[in-house]
Amino acid sequence: MDSICQKNVNVTVDRLGRVNIFLSLKEKFNIVEKEKFEIYTENGNIVLKVIDKDEINNIVEEKICYNGNCILNVKKLNGHYVRCVDELLRIVLPIELRDELDIKENDKLVEYGENANKIVLQKA
Repeated sequence: MDSICQKNVNVTVDRLGRVNIFLSLKEKFNIVEKEKFEIYTENGNIVLKVIDKDEINNIVEEKICYNGNCILNVKKLNGHYVRCVDELLRIVLPIELRDELDIKENDKLVEYGENANKIVLQKA
């Protein structure tokens, strides 16, 4: 993987599916609390893409069902999940994506800072 910033930085998935964004990536992407990310899978990895300010108005709310439970008001952009960074620089990875890639609590992920305003998480 062609990475520009962090290499081989392990992050751990907590019981709520959250991962921390490292300080060097925070600075590289100017990430602030409540920053919005588009989250999707690509080539077996999870991609966190910073949402440009001009794309904010394109975020829609959808009703989705997962394992027989319907969840209201899931935010999406271009068919991908939208999540915000909390005050501790954590972001929740959608359970659907964690299940798709068999990511469980305490799993280690390698965090890469890529060009084109993307952070890539790869299962270690």
